[in-house]
Amino acid sequence: MGISLVFIFLTHLTVKGSIEAGIKETRGWEITSINNELTAYFLEKNHSWDNIQQLNILQNISQDKPEILVLDRDDNVILKKGNSSRRLVQHLGIKSELKINKEKVGQFFYYDPEISNFNKIMIGIPISVVTLLITSGSLFIIISLIMAYQLSKWLAAPLQKFLPMIDRLGKGEFGIQVLAHTKDEYGKIANAFNQMSKELEQTEVVRRNLTADVAHELRTPLTIIGGKLDFLQLQGKMIKPETLIPLQDELIRLNQLVEDLRILSLAEAGKLKLHKIPTNILDLAYQFKLALEPIAEEKNISIQIDAQTDDTTISVDPNRIKQVFLNL
Repeated sequence: MGISLVFIFLTHLTVKGSIEAGIKETRGWEITSINNELTAYFLEKNHSWDNIQQLNILQNISQDKPEILVLDRDDNVILKKGNSSRRLVQHLGIKSELKINKEKVGQFFYYDPEISNFNKIMIGIPISVVTLLITSGSLFIIISLIMAYQLSKWLAAPLQKFLPMIDRLGKGEFGIQVLAHTKDEYGKIANAFNQMSKELEQTEVVRRNLTADVAHELRTPLTIIGGKLDFLQLQGKMIKPETLIPLQDELIRLNQLVEDLRILSLAEAGKLKLHKIPTNILDLAYQFKLALEPIAEEKNISIQIDAQTDDTTISVDPNRIKQVFLNL
């Protein structure tokens, strides 16, 4: 529609300019002659159009059946030569203003059959173009809508393949993959979907292993505490306060593990922050040796600590390194 309007406008300007140029070329002398004669008469009559009806202004015009319509500055008819109606002469004739010292004193319309045909063409061509463009434009719009509908179906066809996969993924069927044969936008979407499905599958595996991991982490300190208590009971002696220190440490660590369950999801996502402080690894090792000796003795395992350096202080997270040692 926009292109049609632009084409109509440009066609009208082109046709109008061409015909006006042709009219000026073919009737330029007549228009100039009539203009000069009328302005000379106006000046001769002391700026008046009195008795202008007596002026035989078309006597020097050699065209076939020339006509003229002269109006004063108030658009009143002061002279009319010819049998055509005023409306026809004004509509299909050549308009020219009468000015003296740049002041408008009147205007006239020159008309003959040839000029009428020129102006009919200038009026008719834009109307014909408008009619043609309205018809063809409507047809093209209908065709465009049909093509757009078919094109949208074709473009959306790959996405239709995703819908069943998305439903399956939403029902918990993680790890499913969509075939991606292209490298365009749909191929990128398919690859992103496949990557997301894999990550969800991995997350689901982590979630399923979470219970086993939690049980393992909690079982170790509980086993240590139980073994130490059994060992103390079998001795049948008074329990020294310092003997309970390892048990207290294990209870603290057990409490820490319970707290870790709250942030285990962050750990699996790789977002768990480490609180590193200077820690004497040798002292930490002796604490673990003392705590693990009851379990080691039951399995006939001898634990020895071999320090090959005097500098045993490093920057680690004590709670996390305890988990590492216990797992080992």
